[in-house]
Amino acid sequence: MSHLTLYVMPLLDVSTQAGTTNWWADLGPYFLGLAAIVSTWLALRKFRFEKLTREANDIRRKLVEFYGPFQLLRSKSKELYTAFYQLNSDQGAYWSEGCNRTLAYLLEGNQVTGNSKALLDEMVLLNYQCEQLIHAKAGLVDDAHLRFYELPAMATHFSIFRMAYLKNHRIGDATEEPSYDSQDLADVINRSKTVGLQGNDKLFSAHAFPEEADDLINKRIIILNERLDKINGVKF
Repeated sequence: MSHLTLYVMPLLDVSTQAGTTNWWADLGPYFLGLAAIVSTWLALRKFRFEKLTREANDIRRKLVEFYGPFQLLRSKSKELYTAFYQLNSDQGAYWSEGCNRTLAYLLEGNQVTGNSKALLDEMVLLNYQCEQLIHAKAGLVDDAHLRFYELPAMATHFSIFRMAYLKNHRIGDATEEPSYDSQDLADVINRSKTVGLQGNDKLFSAHAFPEEADDLINKRIIILNERLDKINGVKF
């Protein structure tokens, strides 16, 4: 090996090492920037996932704890009221103006008997359950008009209807099998008989049943289910 070769090889090694060092020094900031971008994207993705998960859980809670049970109770009550109407349509006293006319009929001190009473017994129980659900779960209602106007009006109507009914009626019959779902619930309602209402039918009948409430509840359920379906369809 010549002296020239001995001198050139170290120079090549230094040149190669210097080139490698300069390459990493030039591209290092780009890699750090890319890592920061990926890290930020992952953090935002996680934040979005957690946000949508919380929203979905919140919607499910509203549907399970309030909207679903309330809709079921109201649907059952309306079906029973339809049967009540069909049973008494030929008399004209109960249904000429829907449930509001029935309230006025009760406030006048009139009594119902037989199958009509059995149906009203069950409806009073269902309405009481709706009223309790409104009191306990109103915080889950995310529609301001429903929460502050329709549902309070509905709960007030249920209370007045129940007190008017209990003035001259007792839910169930001790001599027969009860027609209601819960003996305990019926007992609770019957104990409130001492505050029954009678008379002043014009005053109390002013607290009419809010006809739009059921439709608003159903529309809200549709909106919440559609939003839940949209969340479940998001790809992460």
